[in-house]
Amino acid sequence: MEQIADLAAQFPDLHAVDADESGLDRREAALAHAIRDQTIRRWLTLRHLLQGYLRQPFDELEAEVAAGLLAGATQIFLMDRIPARAAINESVEWVKSLRGKGAGGLVNAVLRRMAELASGQEPEYARASDILEPPRNVVLLDDGRARRLNADAFGPHLWSRLSQQYSVPIGVIERRRRTLDDKAAKTQVAHMCVRPPIVLNVEHAREPLLAKTVGPHDQEGHAVFEAGGAALIKLMEQRSDVWVQDAASGEPVRLAKDLRPARVLDLCAGMGTKSRQMAMTWPESQIIATDKDPRRFSELRRVSSLHENLSTVGFHQVEGPFDLVLLDVPCTNTGVLARRPEARYRFTDEGLAELVELQRDILRRGWSLVAPGGHLLYATCSAEPEEGEEQALWAISALGGELLSVQRRSPSGVLGESPARYSDGSYAALIHRT
Repeated sequence: MEQIADLAAQFPDLHAVDADESGLDRREAALAHAIRDQTIRRWLTLRHLLQGYLRQPFDELEAEVAAGLLAGATQIFLMDRIPARAAINESVEWVKSLRGKGAGGLVNAVLRRMAELASGQEPEYARASDILEPPRNVVLLDDGRARRLNADAFGPHLWSRLSQQYSVPIGVIERRRRTLDDKAAKTQVAHMCVRPPIVLNVEHAREPLLAKTVGPHDQEGHAVFEAGGAALIKLMEQRSDVWVQDAASGEPVRLAKDLRPARVLDLCAGMGTKSRQMAMTWPESQIIATDKDPRRFSELRRVSSLHENLSTVGFHQVEGPFDLVLLDVPCTNTGVLARRPEARYRFTDEGLAELVELQRDILRRGWSLVAPGGHLLYATCSAEPEEGEEQALWAISALGGELLSVQRRSPSGVLGESPARYSDGSYAALIHRT
């Protein structure tokens, strides 16, 4: 709950960080992680439900009180293996120890009302029609089930209800409605609540994976990993020819697969996923990867040791020219909001504008490193046209070159569907330097 209190003090400016689970045994750590994860994923849902039983605005509560309410409500509504009385007692005692008897009493009263609202019935699998137009008296769970409530708890207006139910800010929803028809917009909002599966890139696997560890995926060359975390760690240690990569993440490199570049640069390589994909796609090419962030660069150096034709260089030591430069730029992450739920809360038009300018700075630098006759591959995991289609048009206008091909992949997969259907969203543009 301490971690949730820290998040409550920061909200909505949340960022992905590793939780401190030191001092906890494995089962306690797993439970703490699950509560924290579910709370982040459904923050607006929980806040809406709690607000109905509070006299003051939820966002004005002390961080510790908000954390106790959120952690308790998460267990009552979104988890079904913890008795409500145990969740309430733990939250009350924690808040009381920090904020006194009065604060503990408030948490106790509100969470008891939450338990009454939740009805105590076991969740049942939701009807398909409920996913895009959720009823007012159910809470949809990320495994495709629905918890029926004892009263209507969500608003009568559909788009507001989708915001409340799926914990998606109304501003993000309105942006989807500007570019999509109503059904597609609803589908993308519902997608943001899905718990993403672990997807492997197996396109270059030298031998099959054990059937008991993987299942099929709709995207050729990918598979859904179905075994546990320990098995995944073991697999990654044993195999350099498969790695974790969503189908959408692999689209940009596939867009350029028919090229034959001798020298390739991954300028914003992050953890090296696309660097590895390029090393396997072009085994005769020299792939150089770098990243400005020291933590990511450290991981990048480890990854580069797995492939003979992949190496790293310091961000400020890069020297061109290159036959192909990949720019997987920092973005709003709105194509991966199911995987990065914290990003949906901090999205603003002002933040978008700042990122657009940063992307243009990166485009200018990347373009300066492309050899005459070479190519620039621009990639982003944003669903916003300002970071995708409009940015590519700006690049060919301001920098020159010829736009050869583009690819836009929309997020797919909603609650209750097979993991094989799941995909993040992405955009890519291949530009030729004539």
